[in-house]
Amino acid sequence: MKDHKKAGLIDCYISQFPPDVQKRLHLLREMIRKAAPEAEERIAYEMPTYYLNGNLVHFAAFKKHIGLYPTPSGIAAFREELAEYKNAKGSVQFPHSRPLPYDLIRRIIEFRVDENSKAAVPKGKRVFLTDEAVNKSTGRGWNDWFAILTKNQADRLQHKDIVILLSDKYKVDGWWAQNIMVEYERYLGKRQVGQVKDGTFQTAVSKTLSGNPDQIFELCLNAVHDVKDFNSIPLAEKPSISQSEKWRYWRVNLQDGSKITITVGAKTPEKSIITFSNEKLKRQDDIEPWKVFWKDFLNKL
Repeated sequence: MKDHKKAGLIDCYISQFPPDVQKRLHLLREMIRKAAPEAEERIAYEMPTYYLNGNLVHFAAFKKHIGLYPTPSGIAAFREELAEYKNAKGSVQFPHSRPLPYDLIRRIIEFRVDENSKAAVPKGKRVFLTDEAVNKSTGRGWNDWFAILTKNQADRLQHKDIVILLSDKYKVDGWWAQNIMVEYERYLGKRQVGQVKDGTFQTAVSKTLSGNPDQIFELCLNAVHDVKDFNSIPLAEKPSISQSEKWRYWRVNLQDGSKITITVGAKTPEKSIITFSNEKLKRQDDIEPWKVFWKDFLNKL
């Protein structure tokens, strides 16, 4: 672990607990470091986290126990040995009233290291959504999903059949099933990052601003009112405006065949999120210039 700033964050996390709990946390931390020397230390979900080709393990201290979070596969692999401890799908509780089972924890960590190493994403096949995001929403990281889909021979399935597999067998909701399918096809080399089913590309840039959706949408409309081109590409038609109870939309087609959508919605009672997205881009190389353009545009709002 070479990032001293991130290591310092974990030091700060541990320091907030009583001395006897701190001692247990330091011992647990050292054990994880020895079992996973190549893992990166970071804080995620407000917990000390170890990252190696995806999330490896988290731990956290509570009033009466230390929680270890080695993902669902880490719990399932040691289900019998963990039976004497309170555990759930992806976590186990080690009470402060008992010594930590160091040998068992070491073996769980080594199992997770081996699992993540075998399912490592090849260099250059970067996923578009973060590992933290998919893990938080589905209970599994990208490497876990890629391994599951490979085991189910999803490389032989059509797009819709992969989505059905994820939805029916693994109870993944529709939006995440679609995104896991897309990332798996990128992982296989069937798609490039940002590429969608029809072969074109898309991208989006978002920012949170103070104000309700109507206020932010009006601000946006004022900013685009007299604009005749975006990123030096002329408009092909008059923009359209629509809204639902939660969202406000501004859409326009450009002369190169691509489309722009501006979306505004509430994030909190006091803040809104605004997103500038592009669809029907012809090349992956078009993505980065649009990201730079929208970031500059947002900074001027």
